[in-house]
Amino acid sequence: TRMYGDFATETKRKSQDKKTKQSTSGKLGVRLCGYQRYSNSTRTFQRVDKYEGRKVDVEKFQELLEAFFTVGGILQKSVVNSVILQVAKLRRIILNLERYRFYSSSLLIVFEGDQPDKGDSSSGESTKDDDVDFDEYIKCGSESPLPAVYRKTPVVKLIDFANVTFPGLSEDDIVHEGPDSGL
Repeated sequence: TRMYGDFATETKRKSQDKKTKQSTSGKLGVRLCGYQRYSNSTRTFQRVDKYEGRKVDVEKFQELLEAFFTVGGILQKSVVNSVILQVAKLRRIILNLERYRFYSSSLLIVFEGDQPDKGDSSSGESTKDDDVDFDEYIKCGSESPLPAVYRKTPVVKLIDFANVTFPGLSEDDIVHEGPDSGL
């Protein structure tokens, strides 16, 4: 996983490589850069910042993701599934952008967690609404409406383009051929 742009100094490259090796970026290709969620039970915001995100191992990363997508003690499976579909769509779009690189960009994920999904169950058992063949859904194209299982549609946006590289960016272009294989 590369986290620096084409024009980064050697110092910056070494610093980013070190962060990659010491975080889930190196193992998973992704790192938690932080989140904020409101807890109804404690009536407080719970925050995880980028420094904490750098320190977590794979197991803790999974725990933090689960906490982010849990509302009222219930994992919001339909929200998770919608995020997966949106990320898959975004990936397909980016793979079609020949010679573009999105080094160290981030995904911003926002969803309203005011009420747990009626179809979700705290036991982790799948309900009829959760039994959607997502591989088939992805194949049917990006213009298809979301199934009724999505009661709260989260928003997924690609952000932080400071290290993006594309043809024509500067006179000293480093031209990358083909789609970004690191995505």
